[in-house]
Amino acid sequence: MTVLETNIDDLNPQVFSYVIDKLLKNGASDAFLKTVLMKKGRFGFLLTVVCKDSLKERMLDIIFSETTSFGIKINNTEHACLEREIKKVKTRYGMIRVNVGKWKGKVKTISLEYDDCRKIAKKNNIPLKNVLQSLKVPISSRHR
Repeated sequence: MTVLETNIDDLNPQVFSYVIDKLLKNGASDAFLKTVLMKKGRFGFLLTVVCKDSLKERMLDIIFSETTSFGIKINNTEHACLEREIKKVKTRYGMIRVNVGKWKGKVKTISLEYDDCRKIAKKNNIPLKNVLQSLKVPISSRHR
């Protein structure tokens, strides 16, 4: 994996949402901002992009094209991630997809698919937090 980082203090903050969406649609595994205090006491943003090594050039091109960055730090890194399985579960609000994360064959985390929860909340005019909490079960008693 490759991690790309650049500090930006002279770009309209409204642009960042567009840039992040474009990076993600072009294959970035993750893209996010942090607020930072830069030289001369200026506030700016640290744009971080995580991608496969094979996508590095595409991500660099997008960042240079869509932002005011003059330089990007490139770090090669290892990445450990859970084996992911998507299942459908029945909740009191209906069927919702869940992401089951396993490490060495053992379930370590289960999370509801946000988009499914959002649609159910909107359709039924109920608080999203209620739907998101509909699968609060200790991991030890979940799928094995």
